[in-house]
Amino acid sequence: TSYSFTDARYDNDYKDENIKGKKIENAPTNILRVGSTFIYGNFKITNQFSYVDDCYSDAGNTKTPASNAQTGIIPSYRIFDLSASFDFKKTFNIKAGINNLSDEEYFTRRSSGYPGPGLLPGDGRTFFVTLGAKL
Repeated sequence: TSYSFTDARYDNDYKDENIKGKKIENAPTNILRVGSTFIYGNFKITNQFSYVDDCYSDAGNTKTPASNAQTGIIPSYRIFDLSASFDFKKTFNIKAGINNLSDEEYFTRRSSGYPGPGLLPGDGRTFFVTLGAKL
């Protein structure tokens, strides 16, 4: 389990009057990651829930998205991940999983440069399988 809290703001000594006391851009107030693992013999299943609060994309704390999508709020999002692994013959293991199980549509940044301008989307649902060996 991990949790972070920050209410990062530009202090009142900041030189730009338009930014004093405003929240720092791209800094969500809350980030929460909670997971659990169930183990039965050589089999293991793990789930994780991630939550990221909304935040501003610019120092001016613009709320309404601009027509070019470069400024505005970056909305909060929730992601569920699930994976399972199996150890066999004391040397090998196989692991498979699904990240973003519910295929949540979200974005993590607003860009004014490459590859933008616009929104930079988060990863959709992805699958993976790995085979490992301890030598």
